[in-house]
Amino acid sequence: MKIIGGEFKNRQLKTPKGFTSRPSTSMLREAVFNILQQDIEDCYFLDAFAGSGAMGLEALSRGAQFCTFSDTSRESINTIAHNLKQLAIPKDKFQLLKQ
Repeated sequence: MKIIGGEFKNRQLKTPKGFTSRPSTSMLREAVFNILQQDIEDCYFLDAFAGSGAMGLEALSRGAQFCTFSDTSRESINTIAHNLKQLAIPKDKFQLLKQ
């Protein structure tokens, strides 16, 4: 899975192992961000049931000010943390919540 637009375009993302999550497709993310494109810059974004964090990472890539990633799975939280580190996203740009 890859980021489809913005600063991190074409960067590969790790996904959680197993069947506990179903990553959002690039077609879905593209549709959402086509609708939000004028409003995403400098916004605060919530990626609930985050899985790999693809939606929130896409938002940050496209200029969101901050993203909160929330998931119930420790595997997902670890995967999101890995993706944030790989993209070198500063810690003041996100929050990870395990619910």
